[in-house]
Amino acid sequence: MIKNVIKRTGEVALFDQSKITGAIKNALCSVYKDRDIEDLERTATYISDKVVYELGAYWGSKITKNENTTEWPTVEEIQDVV
Repeated sequence: MIKNVIKRTGEVALFDQSKITGAIKNALCSVYKDRDIEDLERTATYISDKVVYELGAYWGSKITKNENTTEWPTVEEIQDVV
């Protein structure tokens, strides 16, 4: 499981899936302006869950090998998955 993320500044911060969900929701809202907001929120959550799964599949294996790792995904790497 991903616990941290490396921000653009190089600072290590706690991983927060809600930030991914919020970014996806904002993108969906800007494209689908006539859709129900609750539907877009559910879709954003679904996509965000898939993104976190993919991140975990890749980064989880690295972290499992070394629980004290300092190697975490960057914001840019997370955006690439999104």
